[in-house]
Amino acid sequence: MRVPSYLKQVQMGSPGGGRTREEPIAVKLSEEQIAQVLKEKEIRAALGRPVKRIIRDEWGEIILEVGDLITHKAVLRARQAGVLDVLLSSVYRRKSQPSLNT
Repeated sequence: MRVPSYLKQVQMGSPGGGRTREEPIAVKLSEEQIAQVLKEKEIRAALGRPVKRIIRDEWGEIILEVGDLITHKAVLRARQAGVLDVLLSSVYRRKSQPSLNT
């Protein structure tokens, strides 16, 4: 269920649901924190999508076969094996279909 924007403002403590006069607090993130946030976003986008290649751990055991869907467990195993970047670069993303309206 979507929450209307005026209710979000009330939930966030804005009096009367309107704008506050206080300036928003600026949050400074380190490069490492930004990289971590971006990696987590990439992982969330990959979850539930199939892979284009076999993903193996450092002992050669298969984590995911071609076409297997990426799960939280697979991400955890890939992270532990140091092959998370390989897994994320092997996500199948459907190419956009050409428009039929010409």
